[in-house]
Amino acid sequence: MNHANQGGVSQWWVIDMPNLETYTFTDMTLQKRGDGVKPERIISKVRFQYSKDGSNWEWHDGGKYYATGQTAETSTDEKMKFAIDPPITGANKVRVWTD
Repeated sequence: MNHANQGGVSQWWVIDMPNLETYTFTDMTLQKRGDGVKPERIISKVRFQYSKDGSNWEWHDGGKYYATGQTAETSTDEKMKFAIDPPITGANKVRVWTD
C-alpha cells in the first residue's frame, strides 16, 4: 500500500476466528474499493502477525512481505488471490498489515 496517501500511517485489519480453535491460513483474497474513491490507491504488499489469544502477537515468517498482485490498472471487480507460503498455522487471530 502506498501509505503516503494515508498520512504515512501503517494500517492493519484483524481476522478474528470463532471460539478458541486454531486454524491454518493458506491464502488471502484482496479486492479494491468498489466505491470509486481513490482508484490509484493500491495494496501492493502485506505482512502478517498472528495470535492464539489476541494479546500476544508474533510476526509470521519474520515479518516477510507478500506481494498481492494488485496494480493501479487492477479493476475494482477483480479479486486478487495469493498464497501465504509458508502458511500461518496454529492461530486464532491474524493481523494483515498494509504498511
